[in-house]
Amino acid sequence: MYRAMYVALLGVIPASAALAGERNYTLRGDGWFDGNNARFGRLAMREVRMTLRDNGEFAVTLFVRNERYLVRGRWDRRGRGNVERIDVDQAFGMRASGNGTLHFDRRANTPERLFIEGRTAEGAFRAEIDGERGFDWNDPRDRDERGRGELGRNGRLYEDLQLSSRGTGTLRMARVRDGRVNAVRAMLRTNREVRIELERPTAGTIRGEIIGVSGYTVRVRVTDVFGARANGEMDVMLRGRDDLARIRGAGGSDDGSWQLDFDGDGRGGRDWDPRDDRGGWMGSFESNDRGEGRLRQDVGPDMEFDRLRVRLEPNGMAWIGLEGRRQSIELRGRWRPDGRDVNIDLEGINEMRAWGRLTLRRSGTRVERLDGDGRTDRGRFEVRFGR
Repeated sequence: MYRAMYVALLGVIPASAALAGERNYTLRGDGWFDGNNARFGRLAMREVRMTLRDNGEFAVTLFVRNERYLVRGRWDRRGRGNVERIDVDQAFGMRASGNGTLHFDRRANTPERLFIEGRTAEGAFRAEIDGERGFDWNDPRDRDERGRGELGRNGRLYEDLQLSSRGTGTLRMARVRDGRVNAVRAMLRTNREVRIELERPTAGTIRGEIIGVSGYTVRVRVTDVFGARANGEMDVMLRGRDDLARIRGAGGSDDGSWQLDFDGDGRGGRDWDPRDDRGGWMGSFESNDRGEGRLRQDVGPDMEFDRLRVRLEPNGMAWIGLEGRRQSIELRGRWRPDGRDVNIDLEGINEMRAWGRLTLRRSGTRVERLDGDGRTDRGRFEVRFGR
């Protein structure tokens, strides 16, 4: 019943006053929790707190939005080094059956990844928070990976990739009448999340997760095609770090089999003009609206705002200003339409580089809502604004 995006671990903090015979950990970052609810899908999970007792008892509290969910069971190392197995027997106050794994960082002996799944009388659930150390260009341990002509290692990207390409392709699927594809946008993230957006004339989204990285080819396990639960695999091939060359994939779904073949024209999206297809957002757009907004961040206090200024330019640039009594911030990026919404791929916040996505919804000439999240070199942030 939940929906989320997950990214690199921000901190792992052992409890300062653990009881004898047990280990307590707080694992912070971004993860997801899925309660198998079609309305909500996955929701963000940014923190879990775990207790592992010497007698084998295990308990974890999942922090999902403003709720807390308790899962209990047993843990067992079973001679697998840095991996401990979890057997689930209770979840959310109900009897449950399930399992999971808890991975430890060998160097620091602290948790870096937790995955659990199970079932209660009300249905299935799954949760994951991944804290494997991401590639850091400033970390001496990773410097020897620079310039090797690879996008990542161990099934993970070194950095988020946002790609766009025009070309020719076809999506074959039962409920898709005209499967021609002339433009593709792709977001591939270090947390393994993948989003492929097909545009012109066939429009829709394919979602999945990265399962392998080899040179400039990323192998993706597909989980959703145009809103239908799906399976299969897809290869996303690049000519460089910013040029989408080719996509090949096939599999099945709740709507039948699917197959995607796309070849980029080699221009790397550089000739993509937002004026070609703005879905009703013609020309420039400006607004100046009052409302209530907040920015939460990993480093620094929460910020509150009462005014939102938006400027969308014909060349595709977007400028977002959030203003409050004591502070103001500016976000900038590139925009593209999505029905009533506009999606903004972030490039900066104030003087810092930024990555992430904002979604803006308008009502006439006014902005009704703005929300999204992203990251800078200082950590994650989340922004919300509404009238």
